Amino acid sequence: MKYIIANRVVYDSDAALLICNDVQYHESKKLTNTANRILVLLIESRGEVIERQYLLENVWESYGHVGSNGSLNQYISILRKSLASLTDLDDIIIAVPKVGFLFSPDIDVLPWKETVEVSKKRRVPLWFLDALLCALIVMVLFLNIDALFKNNLWQPYTKTVKLYQIKKCQVKSYIGIPARAMNKITEAINRISPYLKERCTHHPALVIVQAQRNVLYGGGGRLFLSFCPLSNGNVSWCESSYYYNWAL
Repeated sequence: MKYIIANRVVYDSDAALLICNDVQYHESKKLTNTANRILVLLIESRGEVIERQYLLENVWESYGHVGSNGSLNQYISILRKSLASLTDLDDIIIAVPKVGFLFSPDIDVLPWKETVEVSKKRRVPLWFLDALLCALIVMVLFLNIDALFKNNLWQPYTKTVKLYQIKKCQVKSYIGIPARAMNKITEAINRISPYLKERCTHHPALVIVQAQRNVLYGGGGRLFLSFCPLSNGNVSWCESSYYYNWAL
């Protein structure tokens, strides 16, 4: 069975797989059999409290294993982190003290086959608007539309600061990055694009990175990374990634 969670994540219960359905951010998470069984039960009873004992019996004991409240808490924590990392939403799974857990009724969960029919009725999610804004900024920066620059409307985004060089790539930002925070930016770039060094060995490119202040000092926040190959010194296209709640 496939579901779409929060208009963004595809959950394939048969494959025990969570897949981010975001054009700007592609990531998937493979669930263990135990975590998958818990999530199936929670989704099938969305909005209703499932008692701890029921989960222990149907997730562990029915499969010949011995469960415990400690193990249940651990798997609930894993599921929460996995869902939060893909949806940017907290409290998807709610704990009811001394009773059990429930999948939040405020989170949309629809069978995959129904998503096409209802897609036209949905409002545009906030994460999409944020991504669209960043894409517009990059487009304006590289297309150099004179009309938009007439009154310096986009002046804050017309100048970049070079941070460092990776082989044939220049890594730049719209703002200067303090030296003590450079390791955070470098770590973020390496995690987002682990093959960047190899790509920069063969092709010259401009790499634009922009992060909120919290990200620079180890917290969570928005982060944008764009890889723009250069042809005769000019940008022809960009491969961009946008993260609403990035945290190292």
